[in-house]
Amino acid sequence: MKKSKEKYVEVQILQQQLEHLQKYTEELQTKQAEFAQAQETLQEFKNAKDDQETFIPVSSGIFVKAKIQDKSHLLVNVGANVAVTKTVPEVIHLLNTQITEVETLREQLGISITRLSERMDKILEELRSSE
Repeated sequence: MKKSKEKYVEVQILQQQLEHLQKYTEELQTKQAEFAQAQETLQEFKNAKDDQETFIPVSSGIFVKAKIQDKSHLLVNVGANVAVTKTVPEVIHLLNTQITEVETLREQLGISITRLSERMDKILEELRSSE
């Protein structure tokens, strides 16, 4: 009986871990989509002309009208409220790198999720067979 109770507790812990990993996977998927959208925007931005008017997003659904003065350089936040100047190709390369890193993380999470699911299924099968 004690063994069964321990297994039920283990299943609950595994379930919580699975839910956490699945949520993290969804967050990474959202991040990856944001990076891809930024790449698309930068590809379009390369075709813009200096002094061209455009709308810059301030927040979701809120834009400010602005003129492009220097389309060859972008400010990139590198953390701790520090921004550095990079060219459009450098930023696109940075986004490619980030997308690759996120893909790798998602693959690793997928493997972990599979292992946890298999472990949980095995324990549940043991519990069913011991009843």
